[in-house]
Amino acid sequence: MLMQPANKIRPGGAQRLPMRRPLLALAGVLALGIWLQDICRGPVAPAWAVVGLGTVLLLFLAWRAVGGPLRFFGWMLVFLAIGFARGPRPVSPGAPAVEDQVVVYGVAQSSWEVRTDNRRLVLDTFWLREAGQIQRPARARLRVVIRDGADCPEVLPGDRLWLRGRIHQPRASQNPGVTDFNLLLLRRGIHWTGSVASCADVLVAKSKPPASLGRWFSSMRSSLRRFFWAQEGGAAEKGVFQALAIGDRGMVPFSTREAFQRAGLSHLLAISGLHLGFVVLGAYFLLTFFLVRIRRLSLRLDVRRVAAVAVIPLALFYVGLSGAHLPALRACIMAVSFLLAVVLGRQSDPIQTLAAAALVILGLWPQSMFEVSFQLSFVAVAAIVTVVPRLSDWLPLLSIPTEGQESTRSKLLRRGALFLLVSATATLSTAPLVAYHFHQLSLIGLWANFLAVPLAAWLIVPLGLASSLLFLLGCGWAVWTTDLGLFLVSGLVRFTEWMGTISWGWFASGAPTFIQVLLWYLLAAAALQWRRPWARILAAFCLAGLVLTWVLVRLPPLLADEITVTFVDVGQGDSTLLRFAGGDTMLVDGGMARPGGFDTGRSIVAPFLWHEGIHRLDQIVLTHAESDHAGGLPALVELFRPRELWVTKPLHLTPVTQALAQAARRAGTQVRTLRRGQSLRAGSLCAVDALWPPEPLPAMNENELSAVLRIHCGQHSFLLTGDLEKRGETGLLALGDDLHAQVLKVGHHGSQHASSADFLDQVRPDFAVVSAGKGNSYGFPHRNLLSRMEHAGARVLRTDYGGAIRFVSDGKQLWFGTWQNGFELEVYPQP
Repeated sequence: MLMQPANKIRPGGAQRLPMRRPLLALAGVLALGIWLQDICRGPVAPAWAVVGLGTVLLLFLAWRAVGGPLRFFGWMLVFLAIGFARGPRPVSPGAPAVEDQVVVYGVAQSSWEVRTDNRRLVLDTFWLREAGQIQRPARARLRVVIRDGADCPEVLPGDRLWLRGRIHQPRASQNPGVTDFNLLLLRRGIHWTGSVASCADVLVAKSKPPASLGRWFSSMRSSLRRFFWAQEGGAAEKGVFQALAIGDRGMVPFSTREAFQRAGLSHLLAISGLHLGFVVLGAYFLLTFFLVRIRRLSLRLDVRRVAAVAVIPLALFYVGLSGAHLPALRACIMAVSFLLAVVLGRQSDPIQTLAAAALVILGLWPQSMFEVSFQLSFVAVAAIVTVVPRLSDWLPLLSIPTEGQESTRSKLLRRGALFLLVSATATLSTAPLVAYHFHQLSLIGLWANFLAVPLAAWLIVPLGLASSLLFLLGCGWAVWTTDLGLFLVSGLVRFTEWMGTISWGWFASGAPTFIQVLLWYLLAAAALQWRRPWARILAAFCLAGLVLTWVLVRLPPLLADEITVTFVDVGQGDSTLLRFAGGDTMLVDGGMARPGGFDTGRSIVAPFLWHEGIHRLDQIVLTHAESDHAGGLPALVELFRPRELWVTKPLHLTPVTQALAQAARRAGTQVRTLRRGQSLRAGSLCAVDALWPPEPLPAMNENELSAVLRIHCGQHSFLLTGDLEKRGETGLLALGDDLHAQVLKVGHHGSQHASSADFLDQVRPDFAVVSAGKGNSYGFPHRNLLSRMEHAGARVLRTDYGGAIRFVSDGKQLWFGTWQNGFELEVYPQP
């Protein structure tokens, strides 16, 4: 079915309707069924009934040779039902309600995934035991992280092990527009996450399971990691070479990954169709070239078939070596389909081959349809095999001369232009998805790929594969090929870092909606069929839809006559968005970020801002220089280029804010010092005044010198206190300013030393907002603080329970709502 069959005349003269690409239609309806199930979440029993009854009926009709073309539409309905039945979202079994450390017993499903700052391991758990308790069953898939990864025992898939640590269920996103990390892990089969202090808390059973290919490949990957890192070279070079050789990018430094993303080259760090395609095709054509020159062999056998048969094991070996991740499996299915077509002597249809790969992947792993790599891979390949042939017919430079011999110069120009066209097609076709998932686009990616892809795919990847094979054979030449590969990688890294520093080379595109992405692809499909009347009508409809959706997102904030205050759920940290009448914006704090690790500003606050239609901030305020408030700000300054950045201390004084200073300098942001008495904004509806810290700064710790802002809008006020605690509150009270506010952002995430009784007597809040991480180790908000809030008559709203919290005021009426209730705003006070 991978080939295009000719139309056949059935006995009796009835002719089949032409079905040129049946697998494409079946893959499409299978994906549609999965998507419908993800939206509707309906029962699967009726769908399985349709599958069973439909299959029996269609097989009976085929046996009786009746039904004709209608049978195929029946199969489409069956595949739609299969997708619906296979598509339910995975459900977590629920993490055990334990806060202390537990002992977990399970079987490893992976070897160590070594990263720059931690190690990770995936295992299937069987039971757990709390301290002083008996063990109890616990069946789930657990991913653990070990920060101190020194002296770890070797772990291979199938090993039985015990570990001691903390486990919990991943927390779902509680902000609009932000990726649901819990659902993302569930789609990948991970139910729980956990943390282990060190490898001393991991014990591996001495008895080993039977040998298997998975264990052999994992052991080889671990040995290759040690071998690569034993060679001379920088961390970035070794990490990138390891990624290109065995598909393990965990040791690529964060700065290098960021440079690859800005240059539009991040796809090079994940083994996929590009790498496997070059390896398979390169090996096939090279082997064919040599076999043709063996005269006796070429006269007796079809050397193309011999080469195809010989390359299939190489493709399977490379996939196993790369860890057999889904992108590599997809590429392997397509490559093996191409090679089998050569072996069988049939002409392959690339679209049918792509559809076959989609059917296999979605049939086995239906949740992979929602993975970014799946979407990007299939869209890029589909665009290349459909668009490039059309454009090649239109461009004279790409046409092969029909008369005379083509000169070497002409051949090089034609192949270079064809490669550039393929790169441009892949880049432009995936741009809407890249903007949707990653919120930024590279303007220099086309030219960067033109230079970097040949270096990586034609030289570095083959050298990495050669090093792996030579190392496996115990050959000393593996050192030479690795050193040569590291030398070429150093050039690739320097080129990428230079491209990533070009200020105009990339831009934050924001987050287009799903409807906008769909309209872009429909517009592209209409452009390919422009001569047809329906295509022009569809193009006009898509353009009108894109303009309308843009207006609906951008116009309402500009016309609004109220202030919106949103306390973003950033876990154990702070971030508050103020959106004033007319669309002006101010962000107070940006959440936490770990060096080289999770960045709350980039991963949570930025997507939330884009979802709100904000592409540039007017002002950012840093209340104080601690990581849970300042850590996410460098990324936010870089992405949203604010006009002003207000700080309480010079940024160069603390290591936490040095990266922020560099980001502000690159963005051209004016850095201003915040002191009591300054007005950050003065308007007809709202004013923002600084109440703390005073000048000169008193001798207090960083928390007590947090900036305190009072936002006054008509009859309503909001008081933001950063991490202020008792000493700072006492100093603030002594100044005698008006502190009354309907909404109080509680200091220091609800510490027992914040919001003293005297302070609450002056503020008299109706609402107390606590920004804290769920199940945090500090026990915030403290029960004593909650007791004081109850005594003061303040209603407590918590981000760890309700998610993001939103208040809206027009100066006369106050509304509030939480993410948990869909931001359904309630009026306060109730009429």
